Amino acid sequence: IESCQRPLRAQTAQGDKNSLASSEEIAAGAVMEFSIIVMSDGLVPAVKEWLSYGKLRGLGQWRNSGKGRFVCKILEERLAEFADILE
Repeated sequence: IESCQRPLRAQTAQGDKNSLASSEEIAAGAVMEFSIIVMSDGLVPAVKEWLSYGKLRGLGQWRNSGKGRFVCKILEERLAEFADILE
């Protein structure tokens, strides 16, 4: 994990303000695996759409600069495994 920094400048009523934004970053090609439990079947299409949006914009505070972009692969949908939690 590395640190990515950039200066931020703003003109306010109290005068010019300068600060430094700092975020952690990982190398391109890193892999993360996790599970998402969607509590309503009607929300599944929206969650898939949000995840697919990551390849265009990414996530986190740097998303508008193109950093944080990701590709999501749905390995399997395991509704039966979580049926007891959802009842």
